[in-house]
Amino acid sequence: MTAIEAMPFWQRHFGNLGTTGTLISVIFSIYNIGSFIGGPPAAFLTDHFGRRKAMAAGALVIIVGSVVVTTSNHIGQFIAGRFILGFGISIVQLAAPSYVMEIAPPHWRGRCTAIYNCGWYGGAIPAAAITFGTNYIKSNLSWQIPIILQCAACLFVLILCPFIPESPRFLMAKGREEDAHTMLTKYHGGGDPNNALVLLEMEEMRQANDDHDDAAWWDYRILFSTRGNRWRTLQVSMMAVFGHFSGNGLAYFATVIFAQIGVSSVTAQLGYNLMYSSLAMVG
Repeated sequence: MTAIEAMPFWQRHFGNLGTTGTLISVIFSIYNIGSFIGGPPAAFLTDHFGRRKAMAAGALVIIVGSVVVTTSNHIGQFIAGRFILGFGISIVQLAAPSYVMEIAPPHWRGRCTAIYNCGWYGGAIPAAAITFGTNYIKSNLSWQIPIILQCAACLFVLILCPFIPESPRFLMAKGREEDAHTMLTKYHGGGDPNNALVLLEMEEMRQANDDHDDAAWWDYRILFSTRGNRWRTLQVSMMAVFGHFSGNGLAYFATVIFAQIGVSSVTAQLGYNLMYSSLAMVG
């Protein structure tokens, strides 16, 4: 969206909205509102149907949102599509990191989670490059192609989900202890069902299940039930709030900022946007 709002054909199609102001801010922020509202349903899907099915469901919702946005003829439809996109991404963003942490061996969890987060630039850089290239198309395809290409990653998820193992923690939570043991034996124990790491992980998961057996899916009291949990909840809340205050929100207006410092050409602004994403990845 950083690049698309600067494109002349997007502006012309939606009545020259400009690059700042209330409506532009709504277009950007409705994505986060959809993500916020999608949180509780995402938790339900992930816990009751599994991490794989939740990732696939989120990917399907994102595809629907992409189609709605791409076919928009008025700004209301565009905003609705952005909301659907945010709702879908909340499902994927909850299921996927959970899956990464639960599928990785304990000594790899931190690294795998860090790689997962840095992988954001695996999408940001191609997105910046694609919008830089499609800006040369003299039609609405200049902004429609980048949006519909969001479906490519989702199709990748949908194709691969049936072929990856389910999370052992989900299997344990559903009483499928033997399946969880088989998965850990194959991927963490080198084929040895009595491997010390496998037995340790099984015991840890049993204990975790015993601690949460009585909690309903909608019951979030555990977040505040102990002093330690309240502290963790506060930390997560501060990460969410201050993450936006650190400049993430400003990135939506990168092309506007480039214009303010004297980069007047839209093509040059999109080039700087690509450079911005690339430098951010290095950081």
